[in-house]
Amino acid sequence: MKKKLNLFIYFMLFFLSVIILVNGLNMYSSLKRYKHSVNFERAKVLEIHNEKLSEDPTIPGLYLGYQEVTIQITSGKYSGNVYTIRNPLSRNYNTLLKKNMPVIVSVLEDSVQGERVNIYTYKRDKYIYFLGGIFVITLLLVGKIKGFKSLLSLIFTGLMIFFFLIPYILTGSNPILFSIVTVILSIIASLFLINGLNIKTLAAIIGTASGVTISGCLSYLSGFLTKTSGLNLDYGEPLMHIADITGMQVKGIMFSIILIASLGAILDVGMSIASAAYELNNINKKLKFNELFNSTMNVGADIVGTMSNTLLLAFTGTMLPIILVTFFHNISYTHFMNLDYIVVEIIQALSGSVGIVITVPITAYVSTMLIKRFEKGGNKV
Repeated sequence: MKKKLNLFIYFMLFFLSVIILVNGLNMYSSLKRYKHSVNFERAKVLEIHNEKLSEDPTIPGLYLGYQEVTIQITSGKYSGNVYTIRNPLSRNYNTLLKKNMPVIVSVLEDSVQGERVNIYTYKRDKYIYFLGGIFVITLLLVGKIKGFKSLLSLIFTGLMIFFFLIPYILTGSNPILFSIVTVILSIIASLFLINGLNIKTLAAIIGTASGVTISGCLSYLSGFLTKTSGLNLDYGEPLMHIADITGMQVKGIMFSIILIASLGAILDVGMSIASAAYELNNINKKLKFNELFNSTMNVGADIVGTMSNTLLLAFTGTMLPIILVTFFHNISYTHFMNLDYIVVEIIQALSGSVGIVITVPITAYVSTMLIKRFEKGGNKV
């Protein structure tokens, strides 16, 4: 019976994934999006004719000046076309070319002057695919069948974000509501795919969903009190431009960021606590409710310290360039602690950390309660 139920849930998740993918593609196709007059294509450097370069006096290995090169476009409508162009090198735009190097070029279509081609950046995508391949192979080799299930859960979460959450936000739907739906469905699918339908999974789902929701609500309240929102994010101005066209609700986006950013860490904590309670009970079935709960909380206390550090360090890492700039300019403490982007980052870090901490007692309590109730009913845990 349990096997049939698991198969039914697998089928429903697959069916749901197909619906999300098809619906997301349809929404993207009908979405009013910005039309570019510039195309980005792959190209190859055929020859470097002339170059005038000098090494930057401050940054070793950075060369400034220009190169005159011949390139051949290898993709798109201009594939096969050859152009001789100048490649300027500055501190902000610096793509140092070598012969036979693959690059990305921008092609501006001009009805009067024809197409104008410029070097845009290095071609990096193949290295990203290579790194992704290493991740998948490592996951499968180490995790085996559970690694494969983890990969499926990752794919489902990706579908939920890119083909459910993002298109609905872009079309003006409530970011808070759709973020909560996205997170809860991702939690259910991820934990079920990895561990199947059992007490551990149920307890972890309840604890994780509670922790993420509390984290999101705390961030929303903090944003309200500090008068910060999606308008204060790095891309606040472009987001407002999108809102003018599509009706997107910018003010709820910070809530979405908190939920998505903290989901992974909170998911990890929730599953770890549920597994700890399950294993402790298997070792000693005579443990009473309070004993099992306290033992699980002891395990949780160790997890909380490291996971909170992980989340705080992750957010601090993203702020490091900003911190370096502000400290160099000798910005006062009062000024620093009230900067929009600093406040937003601190709210994100602390809200996520609170979500991690609160997930521990909730999951420990729910796990203990479910385990003891099943045992009391004579069921196998």
